[in-house]
Parts: sequence; C-alpha cells; structure tokens
Amino acid sequence: MSHPAAFLLDDEARMRVALRSVREAAGLSQADAARAVGISEATLKRIEGGASPVSAVNLMALLRVCGYCLAAVSVESKTIPDLRRGGAMKDRW
Repeated sequence: MSHPAAFLLDDEARMRVALRSVREAAGLSQADAARAVGISEATLKRIEGGASPVSAVNLMALLRVCGYCLAAVSVESKTIPDLRRGGAMKDRW
C-alpha cells in the first residue's frame, strides 16, 4: 500500500499539468495569464513548475481566465468539460 502523501503529490502534479494544458489551450502565454490574474509571470512559472503552491483563489482565477469553472473540473473522472464549446467533455489528463 502506498503512502497517502504519494497520492497527494501525484494529484498535485496532475493538477499542474492540467493547469498548464488549459492555459495553453486557451492560447494564453504565462505572461498574459499571470497579468489577467494579478500575479507575476515568475510566480506562475513556479506554480506550473511545482516550485510554489497555488492558492485556491489563484487556481480559480487561472481557470476562469482560461474559460473554465472550478466547479466543472472532475478529479474523479479526470476530465474537464470544455465550457467554451457547449460543455463537451474533453480528456485533459
């Protein structure tokens, strides 16, 4: 049986990959996304790279500027609905 912390680290890594994927799918550079959220580009680079934690407020804001809603993200099914195209489910993980 693996340690619970290993599961959390794995989920966090997948969340960071998903966050970067939705930003790129939205056509936003790190600089554009960071500016829209009100954080520095360096902070966003650290968040996406795993060097800094992402607060719930910043996570929700980043998803919002990319056209997503945190309530629509399903960790269980590992899918993120594409709210910009009528809500079709897209496998992003």
